[in-house]
Amino acid sequence: MKEFFDKYINFYEGLGKWTKFGINFIWGIPTNLYRIAKSAKKGDTVAAILGAILLVCCGCWVLFAFDTFMLAFYERLYWFDFNEMKVVTFEPSTQEKPEEKDSDDTNADNID
Repeated sequence: MKEFFDKYINFYEGLGKWTKFGINFIWGIPTNLYRIAKSAKKGDTVAAILGAILLVCCGCWVLFAFDTFMLAFYERLYWFDFNEMKVVTFEPSTQEKPEEKDSDDTNADNID
């Protein structure tokens, strides 16, 4: 099952910002599946069960407006972490971080 969670998390995080927004806007279930997969992968049983209950009972509509706003403007999702008793942010882990350049690094030495 963990292999499925890993594949789904990688698939979902590999999607673009507007693709995630569109999927959530049309049908919020993939976003809830992402929450369940992240919670189960971390071993947070309570959050995974809560996510499953929301999924089965059409609770995805409870988070629909909030998720739509957060994906459109911040490209992140919020969910509960009952292991540490706090709200956590699920940010895409596949984003490349910009490289920092030293201010002294110039091409002036390379000019002929």
